[in-house]
Amino acid sequence: MSMMAGRSRLILAAVGSIFVVGYAVLASQLRTPAFSDPMGPRAVPYLIAAGLGLSCIALLFEHVIVQTRRNADVSSTETRNADGGLTGTAVLTLCLLTGYYLLLERLGFILSTGLFLLAFLSFTNHRRWLVNLAVATLFPIAAYVLLATLLGARLPVGILAMG
Repeated sequence: MSMMAGRSRLILAAVGSIFVVGYAVLASQLRTPAFSDPMGPRAVPYLIAAGLGLSCIALLFEHVIVQTRRNADVSSTETRNADGGLTGTAVLTLCLLTGYYLLLERLGFILSTGLFLLAFLSFTNHRRWLVNLAVATLFPIAAYVLLATLLGARLPVGILAMG
């Protein structure tokens, strides 16, 4: 196994941490309406940043655990192949998330989420087009109904705005 493959989690955690800091800075610049719930739309970006930050920390711990196993000469097929597709999938996911972030306001929640899911599932869930299309169509609609209708969250409508 190459040295680079063994460090992919560490690299991903470092790049992800930089992404989290940038995301948090951008989130701090969001304007909220004068009359809104204090925990409303302002808290959501910070919760996302916290989740991404915790994911980076989990990757660091996972890297330490895998390295400790390798150093202890406890190698199994799973440990040797653990980094196989991680780097490519992680880079693709970060690119797709960046595109999602950039398109969210323009296209709206439903379309941008559907496109993100379709692209991501097409890469990770090969040749299951019917399932991928169903998830990419139904999940954003269900999430929108749950978040916007039942919880009162203001989600971007984008090009689907009526009037």
